[in-house]
Amino acid sequence: MIKALLLSLGMLFPEVVFNIQFADIKKLSFNTPQGLTYDIYTNQSPKTPPKKVIMLLHGLAKDGKDDVLLVGLAKAFVRVGYSVFVPDIDGLKHSQVCLDEVNEVRMHLVEMCKIFKDTKTKGVMSFCYSNSPLIAALSTGRELEVGGGK
Repeated sequence: MIKALLLSLGMLFPEVVFNIQFADIKKLSFNTPQGLTYDIYTNQSPKTPPKKVIMLLHGLAKDGKDDVLLVGLAKAFVRVGYSVFVPDIDGLKHSQVCLDEVNEVRMHLVEMCKIFKDTKTKGVMSFCYSNSPLIAALSTGRELEVGGGK
C-alpha cells in the first residue's frame, strides 16, 4: 500500500518523491510596492505569452507559497502547458481568514490578470480555508475584468 501511494505521488510530484529536477521550469519571484509577494512558474519565453495560466492559492500552510506540495503541483501544471501564479497570503500562513485576506486575494487576482492580460484562459485553484477568501474576492467587483479575460 505504501509503495502504491509513493508511486501515485511520484506521478504528480516526481521532484518531491524521487528528487528529480526539471531544468526547463523557471521560478520568478516578485515583491510589489503594494506589498504583494508571489512566484510565477513557467517554461515560456518572456516574449511569448502563455496559452493558459492558473493561480494556485495556498490554504493554511505555514510555508505559504513555498509549501513543498504546492510547489510540486505548480511544476506539474507547468509540465502540461500552464504558467502558474502562486501568491503568498500572509494571514493564511498564520491561520487567519478575515477581510484582510479577502482583499489580499483580490489584489493578487488583479495582479495576475494584469501580468497575463494577453492570456485568455485563466483559472484559480484554492485549497482548504483559502476557498472562502477566494469566493469573496471573486464577488467584489469588476476590476478583475481586465486584459480580455475574467
